[in-house]
Parts: sequence; structure tokens; C-alpha cells
Amino acid sequence: MNIVNCGYNFVHPSDFKICRPSGSGDYILLVLRSPAYFVFDGITRLTDGNAVVLFKKDTPQIYGANGQKFINDWVHFEADGEDCEKLRELGLSFDNIIELSGVQPLSTIIQQMITEMYSENKNSNEISHTLFRLLILKLSDFCSDTRANGNGALFERLSKLRADIFTGPQNDWSIDKISKDMLISCSYLQHLYKTYFHKSIKKDITSARLEYAKYLLFSTDYTVAAVSRQCGYENDVHFMRTFKQNIGMTPSEYRSRQNCSKNKIDEAKSKNPYCLSPRGNK
Repeated sequence: MNIVNCGYNFVHPSDFKICRPSGSGDYILLVLRSPAYFVFDGITRLTDGNAVVLFKKDTPQIYGANGQKFINDWVHFEADGEDCEKLRELGLSFDNIIELSGVQPLSTIIQQMITEMYSENKNSNEISHTLFRLLILKLSDFCSDTRANGNGALFERLSKLRADIFTGPQNDWSIDKISKDMLISCSYLQHLYKTYFHKSIKKDITSARLEYAKYLLFSTDYTVAAVSRQCGYENDVHFMRTFKQNIGMTPSEYRSRQNCSKNKIDEAKSKNPYCLSPRGNK
């Protein structure tokens, strides 16, 4: 697939409409950020926004604003039969409104594509086309998530929550606080999390904290108590008990074993003539 042109955050008046009875001559990926109407096979369909439409190049294009300003992003591109089949394999349908829980991540990628296209950097063309492939894959993921999980908006929020847990394990991840932040009950939060990710939220919190603890024990000289605090545990005894139950040894034992392994690696390097000194300094 090759990009012909693209646009980001185009804003049109509330009476805006497009009428191309013979299509545009290329394929279009249209990202809707406002209410709109589309006519397919003589049938008018409405969307409140947060939707995507993939047009074939020969499809009549009749669409426009629906009571408000028309805001959209778009990519015109060329595709052959193999490309179209790949899009279908990714679960993307042509000439149809694809409703999503949100389109901001897609819009952001298109904005990056445009920045690269006009940057005149050495690799701008390759980067913009790589971003387009990323855009297609991200759209495929969004469609898959919406179909599999029903409430796409809630699934997206839970996916972000899970990423935040693993990138910030030291934070306060009490179930009560999370449920209040997400405006859902504790029981519903735990049920949805287990349904979507096949693990309990408590297990993920523990896994994230222990992985961070292992990293700190191996890479720093923090005391076990300091590691405990940095991993979000208020009680050192609780941390050590949890660590041993899940890892099979105490934090101190883990550090000792890792240091032993590190010494063996250093020893092996010292016996390698290529590691003794930089080339040319013998």
C-alpha cells in the first residue's frame, strides 16, 4: 500500500457534504470525529463520530456533516488485490461504518505521518509508510477489541489501567481506589478484568511489583526494606512473605544467587582474550 496524501483535523461547516458518484480514484481511510451521515447502496446511515470508513477506489462516495461541524482525518492510498485481501484478513471491511470507542490514537498516528511527509528528512518516506502500516494494525486491534469485548470504551480504559500497573507498580493500586476512579463497583471491576485479561487484577499487581523488586535486587544495592517501599509495599514482612511465596526464595537469597551468577559472567569474560583489553591496546 502506498500513501497518496493525508490530512489531519480538517474542520468543515455544518452543511458540508461530499458527492463523488464514481469514487475518488484511490482508496480512502476516513477517521470521523464528529456526527456524520453516509449513503451506501442508496441507504443512509448515521454515526455520532468515533468511527472509521474504508472506501474502495470505485465506490460512490456520498457523505457529509450531520447537524454539526464535520471534523475528520483521512488517508488516500493505493492498494492492489493482495493488499485488499490483507485488510480483510485483519478484520477490516470496506464501504461500511466501523464504530469505535475512540479514534484519538488513530488521529495521532495520522498527524505523525503528515509531520514525517513534510519534514524532508532522509527516511521520512519510509517512516510515514511504516506509520501507515501501524495505523492499519491499530485499527484492526480496535475492531477486534470492540467485537470481542462489547464495551470497547471500558476495555480501552482497562487496557490502559493494566499498562499503568506494569509501568508504575510502586503506585497505590488498591481495588477500592481503582474502582472509585473508574466509577464502577469493586466486584464489577474484578469481574471485567478477569474476563478481559484472564488474570485477576490482584495477581497482575503482585506480578508487576515482584518483577520490579527482582530488578532492584539485581541492579541496585538498596536494602530489602527500601526495595519493599519502592515496590509499593507498606509492610516489609508482607513483601518478604509475598516474594518467597511467588519466587520460591527470600529477597536476600534471590540477590545472593543473582550476584553469584553475575560473578560467573564476569569471570567468563575475564578468560576471553577479546574482553581483556580494547583492540589495539595490548
